[in-house]
Amino acid sequence: SLPQDAPEAGGALGVNWPQSGSLEIMLRSASREVERALLGRAFREGRGDLPSVAASLGLTVRALAQRLREHRIPLDDDL
Repeated sequence: SLPQDAPEAGGALGVNWPQSGSLEIMLRSASREVERALLGRAFREGRGDLPSVAASLGLTVRALAQRLREHRIPLDDDL
């Protein structure tokens, strides 16, 4: 069993348990939600500086912008 008190580096991501379904569907849903949380946090911490955030995530600016759009994370100062 997994430890309930495992330390969290940098805090929790705050993702929800996926809807019931096959393991594959649940993993896909959870992965998408975790990716959204990670992108949002990186974008906020990088203060919206796309080149800097992209470099920190190992992405091109174009790839980062596309992922932000896919997750409906606005590319403005509202974060």
